[in-house]
Amino acid sequence: MKCKEISSPYCIKVPKIYDWINKTAFINLKEEISLDDKIESDFLCCDFHVPCSSEKKTTLWTSSGIRRIGGSICISFCGCGPLEVFINDKKVSSVLDGNSYIATFSDIRSVEVLCKGSKNNETYCSGEFKITLHYDSEIECHLSSYKDVAYVDCFLSDCDGKPIMIDDRCNLDCHVLTLHDQRSDIHLETKKGDITLQKVDLLKRGFVTVQVFNKKKQLCLQCIYPFSKVETVFLCAPPGTEIECEVTSVDCKAYLVPSTHKKKCVDVIISLLLCQSIISVADVKIEVLANTCKPREELMDKCSAPLPPKDCSFFPTQHLHS
Repeated sequence: MKCKEISSPYCIKVPKIYDWINKTAFINLKEEISLDDKIESDFLCCDFHVPCSSEKKTTLWTSSGIRRIGGSICISFCGCGPLEVFINDKKVSSVLDGNSYIATFSDIRSVEVLCKGSKNNETYCSGEFKITLHYDSEIECHLSSYKDVAYVDCFLSDCDGKPIMIDDRCNLDCHVLTLHDQRSDIHLETKKGDITLQKVDLLKRGFVTVQVFNKKKQLCLQCIYPFSKVETVFLCAPPGTEIECEVTSVDCKAYLVPSTHKKKCVDVIISLLLCQSIISVADVKIEVLANTCKPREELMDKCSAPLPPKDCSFFPTQHLHS
């Protein structure tokens, strides 16, 4: 690179930091978690047509992945003969033509039927099947009180409970509420003299997810809570400056304590600590002395010519000359 020796003044635009502080924000939440068994319900209804005089049972319903399902069934039947009903592979009834079978069970894993009639004019036994189900989707996790909890975890997340990074501006927002023309001045006395700062309100908001594990290290509960906090900072932020707020680190802790007024509930106390970097910045023009530079010439790597090989001793040199 070649540069002229005479310097000339140039104007360039650069960001200028007017003020910069690192501030800690404490956010405390108190929520209530119910430990009651969450009973799910479902209702199914369908028509069925099964072959007459078949030796193979026809499955009307079976469970998959969920245990301890209770409920009620209703089977209305018309066809060529008695219809045998099996619950959990065990025969519980034989329904005659034109009748119905209604029963309630505390444990249902499968419902099957078998038509035992003769094939005269009817080829199928027809009917209607209805079932109402009740089941506990979290039966593997036993949390009857806070004493059944082994540990609690919490972390920043999106609204669906998925963990996020601290630089995720979409789900962790640090927003300036005070408009440029609404920043009020505050006068302070310091050891270096009187200074004037501007009052700026900032909003922090996002989501925190709390996970509760039992003593078998099973995830029993996952709760998502929104949080928000408005705080005031004082910065050197004159008109024309912009406020940049960035969360640099997060520490989340959650604790479960017994509820004071509900037996099957616990209170979750969430302590969220946010470390943030807050900067007041604006673009300014500065004058610098600089030299005009041009690219240097490319250096070419020259290769030397190869040397001829030496003569071998068993070829006399005199025989090579005339």
